[in-house]
Amino acid sequence: MAKQEMSKEAAEIWQLFQETDRLLQKQAEEAAERSKRDIQELKAMFQETDSKFQETDRKFQETDRKFQETDRKFQETDRKFQETDREFKKTERLFRQIKARMGELIGHWGQLMEALVKPDSVRLFQERGIKIREVYPNAEAHRNGDTMEIDLLLVNDSDVLVIEVKTTLKDQHVDAFLEDLLTFFDFFPRYKEYHLYGAMAGLNIKDNAGKHAYRKGLFVVEITGEGLVKIKNDVKFRPRDFSRKD
Repeated sequence: MAKQEMSKEAAEIWQLFQETDRLLQKQAEEAAERSKRDIQELKAMFQETDSKFQETDRKFQETDRKFQETDRKFQETDRKFQETDREFKKTERLFRQIKARMGELIGHWGQLMEALVKPDSVRLFQERGIKIREVYPNAEAHRNGDTMEIDLLLVNDSDVLVIEVKTTLKDQHVDAFLEDLLTFFDFFPRYKEYHLYGAMAGLNIKDNAGKHAYRKGLFVVEITGEGLVKIKNDVKFRPRDFSRKD
């Protein structure tokens, strides 16, 4: 009887060991499954993180490429600016040279106009009753820091005739010349007791300018295309004596 009870107890203990072993195996299998899932999740997370790192690196590389491209464009723009600046300086230098050359040509042209008027001026004004004795081209006087320049100054014992020479004679030239005549004696006081007359000469005389000068009592001298010089005022013209204050 006691033997049977021991055999039954042994059987129960064995069954308990088997059940424990089965539970342990099951727990081990579940743990292994969980560990496998965790490893797969970690692997997936690592793969995703690596993918994100690779994408971030790609974006950094793309950004760096764009920065390099932008820097290249800035350098190219700066090069073009420098090139444009050189062209501007070259153009400015050329413009100054042209301007200086034009100034020389204008000066020579003005001298040519004066040279055309000078030889015939004595004869022309003698025919109009003004007996010229002296001719002074490019007369210049300085008073109190101001300057008066006269293209041709014709003088006799009692009369002084001032001639202004223009390539193209315009109304504004006539007005400016009239203003100069009003101050003539301030710059040339030696002629204060002389009769003062004015004349304007031009290669191209605008109709209004010629009429304006005529009405103001000025002689109008025309330089023709053939190099001839003539007084356009008709025989009825009486020159104004600018020495008179009335």
